[in-house]
Amino acid sequence: MSVKRFKILDAVPISAAAPGILEEVGEVNATPLGSEELEEEIKGDVKLFLQALIERLKGPNERVQTEVRRLRELRNRVKDYEEIGYDESKINYSDAVKALAHVIDEDAVVTCDAGWNQVAMFSLPVHRPRRFLSPVGYNSMGYALPAAIGAKSALPGTDVVATTGDAGFIMTAAEISTAVETGTNIMVVVFNDGKQGVLYTHQKLFYGNRTFATDSHEVDWVKLAESMGACGIKVENRDGLVKDLEEALKTSRNEPVVVDVPINPDAIPLPASRFALRGGA
Repeated sequence: MSVKRFKILDAVPISAAAPGILEEVGEVNATPLGSEELEEEIKGDVKLFLQALIERLKGPNERVQTEVRRLRELRNRVKDYEEIGYDESKINYSDAVKALAHVIDEDAVVTCDAGWNQVAMFSLPVHRPRRFLSPVGYNSMGYALPAAIGAKSALPGTDVVATTGDAGFIMTAAEISTAVETGTNIMVVVFNDGKQGVLYTHQKLFYGNRTFATDSHEVDWVKLAESMGACGIKVENRDGLVKDLEEALKTSRNEPVVVDVPINPDAIPLPASRFALRGGA
């Protein structure tokens, strides 16, 4: 059996973060890996590979730094944008994110769910690694609350905030009882727009403002929280948003808290507003 030397293989995902990692690492004898037919087969010494990987990952990577600069420039260009459908008489997605950013400290862990809540939370400033947990990949609804429980279990002395839409929250809301039972004191902020927000907006944009089966079942989140032994707080208007979140965060250091934040359902959070302006392209 022929044995390849490790060369630069751009098709290997690690090469995106550490270009050249596979170049001239080594050549060793190898036994067949199996009977599968493979398009690419890489054989070599695991120790040598890992040593080379560690060296490559030390210090700043130019590709990563270039991407960071590009993202910072983009953020500066859109930081003053307002989402489509913004209503000054209501609480909009950007209002909720800005208020939360004002209330939490840089060490807090924040989780988000899938949907418009997740898109809106992309605007949250994150100051430290591993402080923002998002369900990327499968984008599973219901992620925020269990993720927050896990984060609090790992960092019991840190404030942990789960942010979720009402449709996502209902999928795992029963885990509030788990948080109460285990003394896992977290804060859950429900972006309550009364909709399956992404589907509602897409139907409006692409089907002549007609919508079908996008309303969420109305739930009294305060009573639900209280029925499971947690604290429930309902934000009544935008003027009291920051104060209510501050109260909730303080309370969450002693018991789990659910905060019901009524959100304008016709607002399209950034950056999704940019795509909506382009007709969904």
